[in-house]
Amino acid sequence: MKKLIIAVICIILVVALVGCRDKKGEAQVVTPEVSYAVITFVVDPELYIFEAPEPITVAIGSTPTLPFPEGAVPMDTHDDLAWFADETLITPYDTTRPVMGDMTLYLYEVGKHYSVRYEGLDGVDVRGEYVYDYQYSEYGEGGAELPTVHKEGYYDGLYCVELGVHCVRIPTNAGRDLTFTAPKPRAYGINYDYGEDVNPSDVTNPNPATYDRVGETLTLAPASANGRQFDCWIVKVWTTPKTFVVDGETVRLTLEGTVVTRLSYEMIQWGYQNFTVVAQWK
Repeated sequence: MKKLIIAVICIILVVALVGCRDKKGEAQVVTPEVSYAVITFVVDPELYIFEAPEPITVAIGSTPTLPFPEGAVPMDTHDDLAWFADETLITPYDTTRPVMGDMTLYLYEVGKHYSVRYEGLDGVDVRGEYVYDYQYSEYGEGGAELPTVHKEGYYDGLYCVELGVHCVRIPTNAGRDLTFTAPKPRAYGINYDYGEDVNPSDVTNPNPATYDRVGETLTLAPASANGRQFDCWIVKVWTTPKTFVVDGETVRLTLEGTVVTRLSYEMIQWGYQNFTVVAQWK
C-alpha cells in the first residue's frame, strides 16, 4: 500500500513538471495597447452655408482620410477647400502626417489656381518652358518665368490680353485666367517741330506721335495752321548722318536737313532719339 501511494505521488509530480515545461516553452503573445485621438472639425458659418462633419476618432500614428462637409463648395471656382490646423488659416494641414493627438481642424480655401493660355505665337522665336497655371498671391510676387520671346522691333515678353501689359513673369496677383499672345510691336515716338514763331496748339498734325507698325512705311500727311501754308517735312538729325532705304528709295538724313515724304519703321526706331521732323511753311 505504501508503495502504491509513493507511485501515485511520483506520477502527479511528473505530470506537474511536464505541464510547467510546456507553459514555459509556449510563445507569449502580447497585444499592444492602441491609443486614440479625436479630430474635431470647425466650419465658419459666416463663410459657408454647410455644416462641419462630426468629430472622428482615429488611431494615433495613423493617416486617416479627412471628411469634408456634404455639399461643400469653395466661394471661388478656382479655389480648393482644405483643412487648416490653426485659426490663422495660413498653412493647410499636411494630410500625410500621422496623427499624434487630439486636434481641431478649420475649413478654408487654398490654391486659387488659375489657367494660363497662349495664342498667336506662330512665327515668334519662343524658348523656355511654358507655364500653364499659377497660384494666386494677394501680395503679387512674380510667378514663374514665361517663355523667352525675341522678335526684332517687338517688346521682350508676352502680351497679356486680360491685363493689357507685357509680362516676362506670371503676375500672380491677377486673380483670373490669363491668355498671353505674341509680343506687341515696340512703339517709338516721333519728334515734331513746327518752328519758333508757331504755337504748337495752333497746328493740326494728322500724323501719329508714336509708330509701332514693324516693317511698314508711314506716309507723312501735311500739317496745317491758322494763317500758314504748309510746304514740306524736313528731317534734321542730331548726330552722325545716316542712310536708309525707304520703299526702294535711298534717303540720307543730314544735319542740314532732308526733305522726306515717308518714314520707315527702322528710320523711326533710330530717329526717336536722333532726329526731329520739322514742318516747313511757305
